[in-house]
Parts: sequence; structure tokens; C-alpha cells
Amino acid sequence: MHMRGADWSQNASVSRQGFGESMQASFVGDLAVAGILSLVARERRVPVGLLLHKSRCAADVAEARQLAMYLMHVVLQRPMTEIGAFFGRDRTTVSHACHCVEDKRDDAAFDSEVIRLEAAIDEITGSLPKWLARAGVAHAA
Repeated sequence: MHMRGADWSQNASVSRQGFGESMQASFVGDLAVAGILSLVARERRVPVGLLLHKSRCAADVAEARQLAMYLMHVVLQRPMTEIGAFFGRDRTTVSHACHCVEDKRDDAAFDSEVIRLEAAIDEITGSLPKWLARAGVAHAA
């Protein structure tokens, strides 16, 4: 029986954008990440595709993306480098996003929104077995 080998040639030179796309592909089965993206997209009325778009987009989209980055880091405890790669950005961009969200939490209405989202994510991830929440994707904590 002849087994066809993997074609690694297309991955030979992975650009920064390509690396982000490959990270996004590896997260597809990650239900916790998918939950955060859809929750933030729904709450902020922003399409998920724009959260993952490589351009900065409008301010409302950028703020929603910052919130998603923050939630992935704080609630899921994912490293900033991993989150940055997922969004096709640098870890310093994720750090900036986290600082922006923390600064905005001084506003009681915004803080309430973040608390509500954190609780919803905890409920989603808490109801899934660990192996299913991460769907076989190994993440460094």
C-alpha cells in the first residue's frame, strides 16, 4: 500500500501573515477560543472575520479585537505570543490590547460587560471536558 507523504513545500517559507493563518487553522478545533470569538463578535456586533482581519479596521472592530485578545489571555491563560500569532500580530500588540482593556475597566459599565463575558466564558469552558475544550491542540500555559 502506497502512502502519500505530506506536501511540506507550501510551508517552506511561512510569512508572518502565513504563520498567523496557520495558527488560526490550529485553533479551529479549540472550542474555548471559538467561544470567545463568537461571544465578543455577538456582543459587539462585529463579524468574526473582522476580528481576525489583518488590517486595523474601524475603532469599534479594533476595540472588539482587543477585548477578545484580553479574554484569551486572562480567562484562558494563553501566552501573548500565541494569541498574537493567532491574530497575525506581535505579542506586544496583545500586551497593548490587555493594557487598554484594563484601563477601560475603570468605567463601571465596561467593567460590568467584561465581568459578564468572563463569566460566560468560564461557563462555556467549565462545562467542557479539558480534552474537548482544547480539542487536541497543545498549548503552553
